[in-house]
Parts: sequence; structure tokens; C-alpha cells
Amino acid sequence: PRREKRGPSCTPLAMILCALAVGVPALLLPVAAPAEEDGPSGNAPETWSIHTQATGITQWHDAFPAAYSGVNSLKPRHEQATSFTATAFLGVRLWPRGEAYLSPEAAGGRGLSNVSGLGGFTNGDITRVSQPHLTAYLARAYLRQTWALGPQTEKVEGEALQLGGERPSSRLTVVVGKLAVTDFFDLNAASHDPRTQFENWSLMNQAIWDYPADTRGYTLGGLVEWVHPSWALRSGAFQLARRANGIHLEHDMSKSRSDMVELELPVHLLPTPGKVRLLAYRNITHMGNYAEA
Repeated sequence: PRREKRGPSCTPLAMILCALAVGVPALLLPVAAPAEEDGPSGNAPETWSIHTQATGITQWHDAFPAAYSGVNSLKPRHEQATSFTATAFLGVRLWPRGEAYLSPEAAGGRGLSNVSGLGGFTNGDITRVSQPHLTAYLARAYLRQTWALGPQTEKVEGEALQLGGERPSSRLTVVVGKLAVTDFFDLNAASHDPRTQFENWSLMNQAIWDYPADTRGYTLGGLVEWVHPSWALRSGAFQLARRANGIHLEHDMSKSRSDMVELELPVHLLPTPGKVRLLAYRNITHMGNYAEA
């Protein structure tokens, strides 16, 4: 991807994030939150939570023969590169079924051959690194409101970007703010997050899905999710970068945006239950023409 040379330099916030999240590879450290009174099923809902995570990825390749090498080729000489990311996940319950999430993040390092030469790059976490030196920024800041569509509830374990407690089994949820679209769509349990699963870019999410994001993987927008015990339907609209893989988003969504809809259905073909997801998307923006190219 194109790597922008803009953004704030390393700040005390970045140093604090690193101190909070010492531990490589990926490490998730929950902090206990004060609880409200128990719900109907005896589950005490969290009123706030803090989680931190740090990931360091070092990769190398030996020298190899190459008949041709250009500026966008994988360099044939021996190489080694390291990337590092540290994130804090802050959540607070504002009112019944109303939650706010804030996620400051710091990233730095580099990828092999300046992240060139491989169509499916071997370090998926390098997408968050826009500069070699450690840089702090705000990754997520959004509100989530849930409405019950039935009396039944289900238990929810506390984790990053999710307060523990209970939620309606049938519900309507609205999320608005700055977020990672991949936190809500195409939630593949086997290969979704390069920090804890497969690192190859080609194995993250659906390879054909050109999801909206800036250089670091985040965007602005909103989504609506309708969940039923036997299916789920979610749809959203989000801002696209002003230029491919750029750091700045186009805020006029009448000119540029990404629309998507996903249907999720349970399947029981194997002993372990699974899910089938059908995802459709449309990106509207100023972009190159493959026919002309």
C-alpha cells in the first residue's frame, strides 16, 4: 500500500501505551471493572473495562537469485524487518444498553522491501504502520446503542470492545463513529486478525472485499445490525480514503463512500456449529480505470 509520510511523531501517549501493553506476541490484559447489580440471570454487567494489547512481528528472508529487480520488487538480498503495535481498548456503559468505546493506538516499524513485491504480504499488521518511528493516534471512538426486540437475553463475556453482562437475544443495534469495519463484518473465527491468527494479507477477511479504511485500517461511518437467534443482518455506510490507501478520508459521502450488507446464517454440518456469511459491497469514489490501464 502507499505509505503516507504524515502524522504526529512519537508522544508520551505512545510511551504509555507501550508500557501498558508489554508482551510480544499478542497479549490481552483485562482490568476488572466495578459491576452493577446482577441481571435476571445473575450476571453482573460491567460498567467499564480496560484491555491492552501489544504485538511485535519480526520477519526475514535469505538472499535469493532474481533475473529482474525493480523499485516494487521483493529485494533479493537478505532482509529483516520488524513491526510493532500497541492498543488500549476502553469501554464504558453510559446508560442502559448504551455504550461508548475509545481505542488509542501506537504503531511503528517497517515491512520487508518497504511492503512491496508480494501481492499477499506476509505481515498483515503492517497496514497500521504509516511511519517507521512509533506514532500515536486514535484508532476508534464510537457509540453503540442496543434495543431489545424480545424478552430473552444471553450472556456476554467481557472482552476488548465488549462490556460483559447480558444482551437481548433478539436486538437492533446502531453503531456510529470512528471504527474498524472488520470489527463488525466478516468475523471469521479462524483467520481474521493478524495479531493472533494467520499473518498473511491474503488470509485476512475475504480477499475480494475491498473494505473501507485509511492507511491504518480505520474509517468513519455507521452501521445497523438486526440480530435474531437464527440469523443476523447488518448494513453500513462508511467513508473512503481520498486516494488509494491514503491517510485522509473523504468526508463528503455523496462523492465517495462504501456501502455494504451482510447476512449471517448458522450451519450445523459438522459437530462444531458454524456460520455462513454472505457479504455484498459497493464502493463509490474517484478511482482508476482498469480498461484504460
